Amino acid sequence: GVEVHVQTVQQILSGEFLHRPLWVQVSEALFTFLVGVMIIIFVFKTSLNLVITNNFGIVFICCYVSWAAYTDYLILIEPVLPITTLFATFLAASLLQYIHTARERRRVRYAFRHYLAPDMVRALANNPDKLKLGGETRDLTILFADIRGFTAISEAFGDKPEELTHIINIFLTHMSEIIQSQRGTIDKYIGDNVMAFWNAPIDIADHAYQASLAALAMIDGLDDINRKLRQNPNVRTWKNNITLNIGLNSGRTLVGNIGSEQRFNYSVMGDVVNVASRLETQAKEYDVPILVGAETQRQAAEAALAANAPLAFIELDLIALKGKQTPERVFALLGDNRLANSDRFVQICEDQKKLLNAYRAQRWSEAAQMAHGLKTKHKRLSGFYTMIENRIAAYQTNAPGSDWDGRYIALEK
Repeated sequence: GVEVHVQTVQQILSGEFLHRPLWVQVSEALFTFLVGVMIIIFVFKTSLNLVITNNFGIVFICCYVSWAAYTDYLILIEPVLPITTLFATFLAASLLQYIHTARERRRVRYAFRHYLAPDMVRALANNPDKLKLGGETRDLTILFADIRGFTAISEAFGDKPEELTHIINIFLTHMSEIIQSQRGTIDKYIGDNVMAFWNAPIDIADHAYQASLAALAMIDGLDDINRKLRQNPNVRTWKNNITLNIGLNSGRTLVGNIGSEQRFNYSVMGDVVNVASRLETQAKEYDVPILVGAETQRQAAEAALAANAPLAFIELDLIALKGKQTPERVFALLGDNRLANSDRFVQICEDQKKLLNAYRAQRWSEAAQMAHGLKTKHKRLSGFYTMIENRIAAYQTNAPGSDWDGRYIALEK
């Protein structure tokens, strides 16, 4: 107490007093407010390490300014309030950020649990920045798969709708598992049709290759599906075998939350999607299980070559799909690297090239004779060669012009 009295007397005698003017108090309040706002912004917009470094910097500045003002100017600047505000705001903002992040991850998991494989959902939940909810244009591969002859199946089960439901559920469950195992995103189910795409919301560099592998696995999985249907007690009258039409196409596509303010889905739209849908329809006309657009074939072939696992693509035709002016070169995907590396496939490619050359050069008799012989030689493509024979017969009656580039104009979507 004595020391305090002496210092008080000394200040009176010297006329030097500790000051705390109004502008200091206003500055303290303003600085405290700005520190709180800055901490909130940093917590929600930057990394935790940067926020902690920034906090220590602010504490140092507060202490240094307070000490310098006291020793040099006898001005009292209170450092405790801004420092206390700093840490209280940091803790509150961090808690809110944690709650927000947890809610965001739950929302992502809920939104995509039916579209993606579980490991892809976890990756997306851990990094929601990968999901651009507003929509974006990306290079995607689109797949459409449809049961061939489903109308006849529906009619056969017209008086047994519960059995038809079991058939569709078993089919779609198995197909969805295959798509998700190949990192695909399931867009929607349209009756017996399943639509999927690759390279959104998770980046997949070899998306065309992955989609091609999924399509092959879907065809291979039909045996298992048909066996399950015959053994399923809920489908007592099943005697058929499910077969598939699959269309694949790649290109720049709009992807994002598409719909209305009341309801929307994470989906895709654009010309690439329309072409993929029409390729799936045309697969039946060409009598091949998987019909692929030129861009998908190019990207998948490049990725397959890099992986040292080539795919068995074979060119079928140059077709102008209904409603489109630009023709699309289409390919059949016949198998994986086991077929692609076989002598049998080499022979198929050579024969197919000779046939297409004769056909596009309008050497009708030669092309018809080749197609007739190839029906027996390559039974896997016998339906396609029969179609070519019929088309050639029509051209022999009504030949295209001399400037014909080999395109066929599709009459159906």
